[in-house]
Amino acid sequence: MPKKEAYRTREAEARRVHHLEISRPTPSHSPAVEVGAIVSWTPIDCALYFLPPMCYTAIMASLRKLYKHTGRNDKIITEQFLTDANYDVRRDGSIWTCLSSNGLEVTDTWRRAEILDCNGYFAINYKIAPAKRQFAKRQRSRRLRAHRIVYAKFNGPLEAKKVVNHYDGVKNNNEPSNLELITFEENTQHAFEVLGQSPIKNARLSYEIATEIRALKLAGKTHRELAERYDISKGHVSEIVNNLIWVTHEGNPAV
Repeated sequence: MPKKEAYRTREAEARRVHHLEISRPTPSHSPAVEVGAIVSWTPIDCALYFLPPMCYTAIMASLRKLYKHTGRNDKIITEQFLTDANYDVRRDGSIWTCLSSNGLEVTDTWRRAEILDCNGYFAINYKIAPAKRQFAKRQRSRRLRAHRIVYAKFNGPLEAKKVVNHYDGVKNNNEPSNLELITFEENTQHAFEVLGQSPIKNARLSYEIATEIRALKLAGKTHRELAERYDISKGHVSEIVNNLIWVTHEGNPAV
């Protein structure tokens, strides 16, 4: 099968498997020139544009896994955490507990329950009841995001396919008035328009830069050297060098 037809076939099959009617974005400009035009894209749009179709299935699986995990945690927040007398969610966005640091003993002293996770958000390591299985005798622990707990307490119900956004961009400012429930697309647009962040890390690349990367690779530069020089991942360098992306001025393979 010719390369062009094989490329189209993989993309069509990915859409059919996931029952989605999503077309590949085809802007008439380079995203390196006008980043603002792509802030309204969904994560799927971005994936279709910047990655080869063979990655589409993996990305969809990751999103489904994320929605499932978030929905499970939201259920724990609603049904268990907010009714737990050992925790106190306060109006200033802080969460306090009277449990010991290992979460097993009740004490007479109240302390802050949050910890700072690797992404800069406050989180709670919450002990939940063991599973209803004969061999599951220990309590399990769930890491719950503090801003989702505060939103559920004071602002309203949560939705697994929506994120809780911080108006001011400060991740540890969990006051109820600073939180809103929005979609992924709206969160991306807020980051770009309000916080001045680029919605896509590699949006600064262009067809000319990709051509330069290929030339430097032919001249003997390694993937590591090119990744460090252009501040992109080695995997992204590999996709450029192997003509999987940025084969045309729009960044898509020539199909």
